[in-house]
Amino acid sequence: MLHWHCLGIAADVLILRLPVLCCCRLLGLRFAFGHTVLLSGPVPDPSWQTVLVSVSLFVTQYWLSGILEQPTLGQNLGNTSIPILDTILASYALLNWALFDRTKQGIGMAALTAVCGPAIEMFLISKIGLYHYSHPVVLGVPTWIPWVYYCGGPAVGNLGRRVWHDLAVQHTQEQQQ
Repeated sequence: MLHWHCLGIAADVLILRLPVLCCCRLLGLRFAFGHTVLLSGPVPDPSWQTVLVSVSLFVTQYWLSGILEQPTLGQNLGNTSIPILDTILASYALLNWALFDRTKQGIGMAALTAVCGPAIEMFLISKIGLYHYSHPVVLGVPTWIPWVYYCGGPAVGNLGRRVWHDLAVQHTQEQQQ
């Protein structure tokens, strides 16, 4: 669970998370061109329905991270030290990538987002004191937070591809007039 310190009001983390995801995506704009599906050629431009489903699955994963944190706190996978919540959210994030991206660039962007997003949060928590998590593990953030960012990679990537496609179509139509 995330708690904001601004005016003592608890606020939804998506207010922060979506801009951070977009910033991480902008850091890797060079990946936006020439996406190729790992096994079968060029990436088709996603429909708006695909974009909405991908974004919805990301939001659902974010919601699950909050719902499942308390019940799984301190529980590990089998005889390992891997937290169960990390396992659930990592599987979910990889499934989202497999369903909605499947590109080398998508893996790179999701990984970049999974590193940069928590790094930005660590700064906002430790240096600015903007908010805090109920159960932080590493420098103010829980270990499962990178998986939430990873899951957001395909969602934001598909949104970017769809918007880019629509802008290109609009530009082509304007040029033909």
